Amino acid sequence: MIQEKKILIVDDSTTNIFLLENLLSAEGYIVYTALTGRDALNLVVKKQPEIVLLDIMMPEMSGYEILKNIIHNMQIKNTKVIMVTAKNSKEDKDKAKQLGAIDYITKPIDSDLILEKIRQHIQ
Repeated sequence: MIQEKKILIVDDSTTNIFLLENLLSAEGYIVYTALTGRDALNLVVKKQPEIVLLDIMMPEMSGYEILKNIIHNMQIKNTKVIMVTAKNSKEDKDKAKQLGAIDYITKPIDSDLILEKIRQHIQ
């Protein structure tokens, strides 16, 4: 069982949030969720999760904008971001890496892959 490791899921799809939340909770992670960029940024500062699972296509503020805000906020500089998105182009992957994402997972979500990536990046 994982010791109090916190993960924030940021996605505008309640279905995706539900699936990820159930998967990660069953593994013993403390899970927070956000449907908007503003909520995501507030929760990252308040809860200080080890990892943020972040969708790119979001209302109001794109996943890229949220990523930039997280990476440039010194209060939360230890938070790692993994993009979880339906966007599968090399350009999107390169942009996410350039902005500071530590990994990139494409939807539909492969449960084993996402758990492996989280374990790999969480200490």
